[in-house]
Amino acid sequence: MREVVGIGGKDGTYYVIDRDGVNEINGVRWDDPLEVRNPRPENWCTLETQNIGLPYWCRRVVEGGVLGGIIASAAVGEGRIFFSTAPGRSITDPQLPAAWALHMSDGSVAWSNAEARPSFAPTGAVPGVVFMGTTFLSTKHGFLDAYATADGARLIQLDVKSLPGGASSVPAVVGGMVFVGGGVGVFGRPGGQSYLSGSVDTPISAFCLRGAPGCTDDPPCDDGNPCTYDYRRPQGTCTSEPAPNTLSCNVNLLAGTCLDGACVPMPTGLATQ
Repeated sequence: MREVVGIGGKDGTYYVIDRDGVNEINGVRWDDPLEVRNPRPENWCTLETQNIGLPYWCRRVVEGGVLGGIIASAAVGEGRIFFSTAPGRSITDPQLPAAWALHMSDGSVAWSNAEARPSFAPTGAVPGVVFMGTTFLSTKHGFLDAYATADGARLIQLDVKSLPGGASSVPAVVGGMVFVGGGVGVFGRPGGQSYLSGSVDTPISAFCLRGAPGCTDDPPCDDGNPCTYDYRRPQGTCTSEPAPNTLSCNVNLLAGTCLDGACVPMPTGLATQ
């Protein structure tokens, strides 16, 4: 059993190399000349190029690009590597499929799902289920999709209460509950509106597994106010409490701040600094 590390790239390729930087099969080292580490760039990362260069194997799944490729970390288990891919060169015309599973042994494709939305999110997994957040700027909320690890079939799509853009947080799964954050983070020049919008705090969503203790079929508690925390009391009733003052929020996509449970516009001088 070799100790290896897997790396996803924005070129749409997943690489597996030895943790010591030396391919133990062919002897190629991390500090060898480029033509030794990558001797066949025109035919790179196919099954026919196993152990020719530094990687034990590599597999290109999409074309990649500035906003494409494998952005975040993968999940590994059950003899497979699970990951999602980003939109690529165009958000409106994304590179698909965007959900993948590769065999750990040689990088061959175990499955892909062409209906999966692109993602900037790390992949999370538990036995039998893999979770991938989605990036889709035309929707109000992001989504967390759950797929079967065996064949990639989508099991459920969970609506993550967040700003427009999607869900780029890795989920935490514990005790029959799934916790995930929303939003895609900062993108744009410092001080620009997209930069400010991307830095706004977003809520955490919690989902429960039907049948788990305390899990009911009641709809989630959400009063639509970004400056309140909404939750269900043990008695089953929804309640809201004001979020802390100065918490960031959006007012018609403009930067705002929470004040006594309401989102108010941020003073102009502060919003443009």
